[in-house]
Amino acid sequence: MTQRLLRPALVLLVATAALAGSAAAAPTPAAPKTVREVVTVERTAKHGLAALALIGKVKADKVPGFFSTVDRYKNGAVLDAMVDFNGTSGLTRYGHGTEQPLCGAPVVCSVDLATNTLTFTLTTTDDADGDASWNGITRYFTLEGSSIDLTYAAVGFTVKRHTSSTFARVTREQADEDGVGVYGQGAELFRSAQLSGGRKGSFAVLQLPCDSLGAGAATFSATGDTLPALVNCSPDGTPGVYVAGNGSGAYWGGHPGVFSREASAGTQWQASGAVSGLSSTTTRLFVLSY
Repeated sequence: MTQRLLRPALVLLVATAALAGSAAAAPTPAAPKTVREVVTVERTAKHGLAALALIGKVKADKVPGFFSTVDRYKNGAVLDAMVDFNGTSGLTRYGHGTEQPLCGAPVVCSVDLATNTLTFTLTTTDDADGDASWNGITRYFTLEGSSIDLTYAAVGFTVKRHTSSTFARVTREQADEDGVGVYGQGAELFRSAQLSGGRKGSFAVLQLPCDSLGAGAATFSATGDTLPALVNCSPDGTPGVYVAGNGSGAYWGGHPGVFSREASAGTQWQASGAVSGLSSTTTRLFVLSY
């Protein structure tokens, strides 16, 4: 008699415990996932006309968004654009202000702040016998966000989405610096940042926190430097002009506090000094490994 009375109570107790356990183990929302990709564009037809139409979208849904284009030639590389975008704050600022296009022709870029999406297009025709031919040039697109979409049609061009080339960056939150930001604008004191380059070579960009206002200087060095490049926030200069250092010194990126260097082998990139200023950018050091 006792056993018959206890069985329903035991079943009820086990069921209640199971329900309580499942409620306690309810999954927590997954953290936003960041995806990254490197896209390369090259002219592979040696003769005649070639054409390319490419459109890409990088969405940054609750994660930092990043976009850059780098043109690599036989004798060096040039930064075309580098854009930080993130719609988590009340007001988003990006790039180097709004007085200039985000990207240089023939690449066109725009940011939709309502959806936190950067759209970029590249439409071009190329004559292998022309003076401005793409022959010998590789254009790198580095993309980071919550999702990446790419569509293209190419004749004589090769577009690759691959991971053999990689990139890394140090943001202002990750660098050795102090600062405070409101609505995308930060007042910062930068001290140092470092990243490793790939063994086949790399291209590095240092972006000091002084695109709006700033002062101070820093060294921008690579493994094996006999004299590190000395850079500062001076607005004077011309894009591509040699700044300081040894034979592979830093080159001015066209905006205050933006400098680039290239290495043909594995290296450790290091920036250190004391630079204070106002900035709307997020990336302090960016390295594209070939």
